[in-house]
Amino acid sequence: FTLVRLTREEQLQATRLVVEKLNKATGPVSVVVPLGGGSVMDIQGGAFWDPDLNEQCRTVLRQGFNKNIQYREVEGHINDNSFADVVLAELVELMGLV
Repeated sequence: FTLVRLTREEQLQATRLVVEKLNKATGPVSVVVPLGGGSVMDIQGGAFWDPDLNEQCRTVLRQGFNKNIQYREVEGHINDNSFADVVLAELVELMGLV
């Protein structure tokens, strides 16, 4: 497989694009962001770990989403079971299954 790391500016640009696209959603949207990293390499001590960039991206999300977007930051890494549990609960709620 190929592993590519975006530059800081590319990552921020991609984050702004996510905000732009999700703000156009006509249905319910919930975004859950793990504070402990978003990929196998993005973990404390990992090759892609950049807490300053991660915080900049979260700031873009927090400040950019309109009031219709549910935004949440949770402890843990994207591959943690606890993160999966939070995302599953959000999905179940969005689907009206509770």
